[in-house]
Formats: sequence, structure tokens, C-alpha cells
Amino acid sequence: MVHDEQLVRYLDGDLDEAEKKGVEEALGSDADLRATYERLQLTRDAIMIHGIREQVATVRKARGKDETYVPARVVPMRRWARFALGVAASVLVVLLCVKGFQVYRLRPENVYAETMVHYNPDQSRSGGAANEPWEQAYLAGDYKGAIRLAPSAAATAKKQLLVSLAHLETGQTSEAISGLTPLLSDSVYGQDAQFYLGMAYLRSKQYDAALSMLSPIEKEPAHLYHHQVTRSLLNDISWLKRKS
Repeated sequence: MVHDEQLVRYLDGDLDEAEKKGVEEALGSDADLRATYERLQLTRDAIMIHGIREQVATVRKARGKDETYVPARVVPMRRWARFALGVAASVLVVLLCVKGFQVYRLRPENVYAETMVHYNPDQSRSGGAANEPWEQAYLAGDYKGAIRLAPSAAATAKKQLLVSLAHLETGQTSEAISGLTPLLSDSVYGQDAQFYLGMAYLRSKQYDAALSMLSPIEKEPAHLYHHQVTRSLLNDISWLKRKS
């Protein structure tokens, strides 16, 4: 579904090729969406015309009042066009105000909380049920207990992942990043490591690093966490980067 915000970004040329194609396909099949797009386009044109008039007025004022003024013929605007421009301008103002308010309220902890999913080991990938005390502690939500008990267990990729996630859950992002980074190349847990490494970077306000981990996930439909990483999430992280 295409939202008004995407239409504004489409008008501004801010969409990538895939997003642009999606919007154009939606415009071709949705009459209501086309009407909204045309209203936004009228508003944008009206704002540009207003800006040009302001610039002309400024130049004329700077040049002085002694030049001869020849009034231009005013072409009356149809009533429906004035109404359409008024509606479109109101819609755009509301959109800009809403977006501005959303950006103002944007906080990394909120974006993290809305995106974070608690990892639940898949027995088909992890090699069986949880028998180790540290793993049982992790599944019970006792993340500090899992961290405390883990050193006595044999070193495995599964243990490294879960202990790193326990660090992430308790806010120890540096330890989580150190533990997850080597797992990026792991054949079993590589995609898990990529997503949670992105989340660890987000929580620690390392926005460039977070985008480098999460952007490829959004572009890869077959990724385990593709549905968790949306274009809206990436936009929020980009806004957080600009605000920092």
C-alpha cells in the first residue's frame, strides 16, 4: 500500500528505483491514489509559483520603485481549481506537520523497542532442545544468569549467539557487537547475527553501522528477517543520524 508520505517523496525524486516502480504501478491501478497524487502535485506547483513570485517581488524592491510598472493581464482561476488547490495545500500542510512531529519525537530507544524481536532458538537449526543450564536461563528470560553460566559450557556458535543476545538484552551493546561480528560468516546463524548486530548498533546510536547491517536485509526477500526490516525503519534510522 502506497502512503501519502511516499507520494511526496516520489514527487521530490527521493525514492530508489524499486520504490519508484512500486508507486508508479499503484498509480496505474488506483484511481483514488491518482487523485491524491494530482492534488499533491498541484500543491507543489502552487508553492513553487508562490516562491517565484516572492523572489520577483524581492528583486523589484531591490531595484527601486522608479521603474515603470506595466500591470499584467490577470487570468481568473476557475472556482474548482481554487478549491482543489486549497484542499491540496491543506493536505500537504497536515502531512508536513505530522512528519515534522514524528521526526521531533523520534528516539533511538523507541525505534529499537518497536523493531526488536526476542530470539527463540529453532531446534531444527540449533541441534535439539535446550539442555544446558545457561540456555535454559536464556529461554526463561534470565539473561544475566545465562551470561553468568555460559563460561562453563563448551564453545559453540549457538552459545556465542545466545550469550551475545543476552548481552544485547541487558544493554551491554559492546559485548553484543564483539560476540555477533564473528558470526556473520556462520552458515547457520549468519542471518541472525546480521539482524541483531544491526539492532546492537542502533541501540548504541551507531547509525551508519546499523544501516550497513539492516539495509541489505530490506533488499533481500529471502532473508529470515526481511519482514522485520522495513523501508520505514531505515528512514527512521536515517532521520536519527541527521538529528545526532
